[in-house]
Amino acid sequence: MGGASSQVRHDTVSIAATQSPRPSPRRLLNATSKLKFSFKKKSSTRDQTRPFEELIKTWPIGDLNLLLAEFEADSKLLELQKSCDNTRKPTRPFTQDFEKGRHVAVDLNVLFKFTSIPSNRAFLSQRCKNLKICANYDENPKNFDIRDEKFLKFEQSDVEFFLKSFIYTEKWPEERGNVILEQLCAEFGCFKKLEDDVKHMYKQDTKNGDLVIEVVEGSQKPDSENFEIRCSSLIAASRSTIIQSLLTKKSSENTENPPYPRRLQFSDLIFPRAFAPLFVSFLYTDRLDWSLAPKSEDSISSLSQAKAITTSGKSPDVQLTRALQIIEIARFFGVQQMVHACEDIVVKNLSHDNVVQILQWGRSNNSSYISTHAARFIEREFSRISQSATLFELTPTEMTELTQSQFLQSTELELLGACCRWGEHALLKKLEEREPNLVADTCHSISRRGLKKSEKSGEELKEILKPLAENIRKDYALPPFHQDLTDAYNKGILEQSPLGQDLVVCASTSEINPDVHWLKPDDESCGPRYYRPYHTALLKHRNLKDPSWIGKSPEFATSSESPLIKFTNLYPDILDENVYIEARKRIMDRTKQANFTSLTRSFHQKMALEMITRQTLIELDIPEECLSCCLASENSEKSITPPDVLPYL
Repeated sequence: MGGASSQVRHDTVSIAATQSPRPSPRRLLNATSKLKFSFKKKSSTRDQTRPFEELIKTWPIGDLNLLLAEFEADSKLLELQKSCDNTRKPTRPFTQDFEKGRHVAVDLNVLFKFTSIPSNRAFLSQRCKNLKICANYDENPKNFDIRDEKFLKFEQSDVEFFLKSFIYTEKWPEERGNVILEQLCAEFGCFKKLEDDVKHMYKQDTKNGDLVIEVVEGSQKPDSENFEIRCSSLIAASRSTIIQSLLTKKSSENTENPPYPRRLQFSDLIFPRAFAPLFVSFLYTDRLDWSLAPKSEDSISSLSQAKAITTSGKSPDVQLTRALQIIEIARFFGVQQMVHACEDIVVKNLSHDNVVQILQWGRSNNSSYISTHAARFIEREFSRISQSATLFELTPTEMTELTQSQFLQSTELELLGACCRWGEHALLKKLEEREPNLVADTCHSISRRGLKKSEKSGEELKEILKPLAENIRKDYALPPFHQDLTDAYNKGILEQSPLGQDLVVCASTSEINPDVHWLKPDDESCGPRYYRPYHTALLKHRNLKDPSWIGKSPEFATSSESPLIKFTNLYPDILDENVYIEARKRIMDRTKQANFTSLTRSFHQKMALEMITRQTLIELDIPEECLSCCLASENSEKSITPPDVLPYL
């Protein structure tokens, strides 16, 4: 494994070479050749697992099973994490939203027998073909009287419910009977599904819709022409909370004779005209039609920092940039389904080049779904990312979180090398900022000469690496006497671990088992990091030791008692008691489904409960600060001390 030691030196040479303004051809060739050699060495999973296989090849079957139980528990936690990460704030199917907009989009009163039914002319004419209502509000009076004999045979209550609710929701109470519903649909001409009718309305409403959305340029020049797009006020109010609020306000201000068509005005800075057709199309179809989006990055408004995500000398990812901007537009208008659709696009387009920028964008824009998936991508691909310049884009906080991850796909030695490279780069930038302007860009500048040997062993580097070094699980670094570890100890980056008392097997002979920390981690400790190639190698060696295990699922001892879980409603005035009870029930049910009793260590149980709780709170749209859930044996201050201020409600 000496190659891992040379890896840090090779990367330092290659980085220094790429930072030089005018490297000589020979120097550039040497640096490139070393870089290729470095990548080749690091890309071999076999080289990474060989020390682990050397470690376990002499272990008895009992010891192999002990470590395998640890990895199997981590594997279950990883599945729980994936399920939690894919959970988002629930949204209703878009066909269930249309009844909400009926109250603010009324432009027609349907008179039937002794009742008046407020309706939307365009929607009603599309859904009920046999009523012969013209969709154009200019050509018809405000009232429409149903007097045909074929309609008068129905009960007033059935017709009222049909026109007030069913045509908007497709929901019909069982007690009213399906026969009546079939007759109503036949006589009123309601033959198509709601989704199909709404999609058919789209083309008509873009020309004759009763709502005009006007986009005003930010410059507001007198000669500039504003962009306008039409749609249905009912559809727009149903899908968008902002549009519904604005139309409600306008209706209250013009109760006697509201203007038609209705008009709403937005600035191009928050609603770019380039995205208006796509936005309106989504309201009707619940689908992102990219043919309506800008064809190039140049036509996209500078709504936010989204455009900068894919720059830095590379061809911009137009689809990714568009999705990030649409997220901001959809959030402003309160169209949660569109937010989810764009988030899926962003996550699908994650790559090694843009993942760090996407992670930081997600956190700065409060998009937990995007930032979480970006963080998981880095965890999965850390071996490759750590060998590229992308590593240096990570902030100290992000590096600390990665070193704390239980599922980071990296060996401890590989992680140590990445942390050292990141720390040296951070130190170089820090020294460059302090460098006088007279020295910069000269042959004596830090950017040209790189770090001195004394600076790589100095106190500043140790201070930068201290938060990361605390999370390096040096007891699980293989091989244990690698040169990288020795260098880190000599430089003071890592501290030697004291020999634990539990390593002594026999008191009389003082016989020591140096591998006992792999087999029996402390109940509260994190134990070895879950590295998938280690898990695969362990299964292979266990099957070689005992061929009868081949093809069988591992079975391990489980706890005889289910762990006791303590719940606390920290804000009973905010969190409704019924919602709190439902959250408790779902959490308890999930602990049973997750086979909680097979997680025998307290560390794994706490992680599993945390993931289950977070997933449940997201599903029920409950702020995490409102509910405390922990093992009864855990001393949690959160369960007795609620925060003073909630970040959101």
